[in-house]
Formats: sequence, C-alpha cells, structure tokens
Amino acid sequence: MIDIGLADRLPDWETGGPSSRRMSPRIDRVFVVVCALLIAIGVVVVVGMVLAAVAFANGTSIGIPLVATFDGVRDVSATPTVTITGSGVAVGVVAIVLALPLGIVALQYPDEVPGRAGGEVSGRGSTARRSRGR
Repeated sequence: MIDIGLADRLPDWETGGPSSRRMSPRIDRVFVVVCALLIAIGVVVVVGMVLAAVAFANGTSIGIPLVATFDGVRDVSATPTVTITGSGVAVGVVAIVLALPLGIVALQYPDEVPGRAGGEVSGRGSTARRSRGR
C-alpha cells in the first residue's frame, strides 16, 4: 500500500482524530448528565415537601424568593392548612443549576487518563509486569 500523506491533510473529523471524539458526547456521559438532572429534581421535590411539612406543622410562612412560598395556617376553630404558591419555571431553573456542575465535569472529563495505556486497570501492576520482561 502506498502512503501519499493524505491523512495529514484531512481534517480530524474525517480521520477520527481527537477533536471528532470531543464533538460527539458519548452515551455514558449523556447518561451521567441525565441522572444528575433527575437527582437534582428529586432533591428539589424532597426539600419542597419538607418545607411544606414544617409550614403545616408550625403554622408559619416560609418563603424562598422567586421560587415558592409556603403559608401555613393554624387556627383554633379550623384544621391546620398549608398553601403553596410558586413558579414551576423557577423550580426547573433551580434543578438545572444544581445538576450543572456534575454535567460540566462529565462532559469535560478526558477520554483517557494521561500516563495510562488503554485497558490498564492499575498502573502499578502493569509496571511490575513490564519490568520483569526486560
């Protein structure tokens, strides 16, 4: 086979070079981002339920600016009640902000750890095997 040096002139996306791997996120990284978002939504829901329970039990008002207000009422003549007013968009923004750091780390993490060859589990074990063979 004759090498005419065409691979040197082709862009990375045609040769499968390093930048093509960076452009398309791998499925494991997308999975981490989706799981981070679902966990953040779960945390927001649990915190909302805890705040509603506290407002209900104590008859107090708890306000989170721009997100929600939990108004608990405790009258002698009526049963305790809680009224929740809030913005669904603001709650969604809070969940995204909570999930954002893990998503950024997952997408920016390098494919291969520098100093390790592909498939090595432990750097120390592979060094010991190589040193015996030399």
